[in-house]
Amino acid sequence: MAGEKVLGALLTEASVMLKGLETNAADLAHLSARRTALQTLQVELTDLNQRQEAAKATLQQLSAQINAQQKTARTELRLLRKGVEAVYGDDAQKLEEFGIRVKS
Repeated sequence: MAGEKVLGALLTEASVMLKGLETNAADLAHLSARRTALQTLQVELTDLNQRQEAAKATLQQLSAQINAQQKTARTELRLLRKGVEAVYGDDAQKLEEFGIRVKS
């Protein structure tokens, strides 16, 4: 995904910057607060990205479960309709009580 590529590039850029800041800490002491802020953001972004990926996996699992349950429910409805029609016939007004269209 485009968002993941952008985040990956940003995290890579941040890592390079942080490494340079660490290597040259004596020269750039006045940037230590911003360096610390970037380190914190890097950790938080990585954590959020991992949580997002886990949520995507959960969403995919739930979608698969919903699809399977819907298939099962459709089968049950079809069998129940057939059972009701077998008792009342396929042209009885009584079928309307079950949401089944009466065949005329």
